[in-house]
Amino acid sequence: MYTYSEYHDDPQYAFKCNTGGWVFKTEREAREFCNTRNAFLEVMATIADVPTELNRSEYEQVCIKLDIVPMTDQEIERASYALHYGDFTPPTYTGEYARLMSLAARRLRSIEAEKETRAKQRQDELEKRATEQRQARFAQARETGKPVILAQWMSDDCDLPDCGMDNVIEYAMPDGSIKMTRYHSY
Repeated sequence: MYTYSEYHDDPQYAFKCNTGGWVFKTEREAREFCNTRNAFLEVMATIADVPTELNRSEYEQVCIKLDIVPMTDQEIERASYALHYGDFTPPTYTGEYARLMSLAARRLRSIEAEKETRAKQRQDELEKRATEQRQARFAQARETGKPVILAQWMSDDCDLPDCGMDNVIEYAMPDGSIKMTRYHSY
């Protein structure tokens, strides 16, 4: 059995690559793995200076520079499980495939960050709209001098023994206060 930890003084037996704990049955198998591993590392070195997150245009530019057909964002999202948990290393994968998947993983990080940003913007927009509507209802209550409904819901939190549900209504009062009324539904 040959392992990475078995180095010999003779260069013929020196396996100059990190096999990551692989055990080989023959010296030939170990040498082939070392050659594959070295070729893999050479290919991966071509993207060493690429940032860890890429927007779409940066991703396409890097792919064109490296003569790789870029994946669409939909293809990248479909491959997201493999990109998060995949181990694209030899001998199973070639350096070219690992490079493609590594670039896709960098693009995926950017896609996820963009989605989070859009979701946060949407949430902020909804909160702002709800606040504006609430303020408009208070203004309407001040103008008309009558209570205006802010919210209405059904609640099963009723203290009467024969009551199953309460209709709860929250009013904006003309004086700027909030009044909550419960109507029992027997």
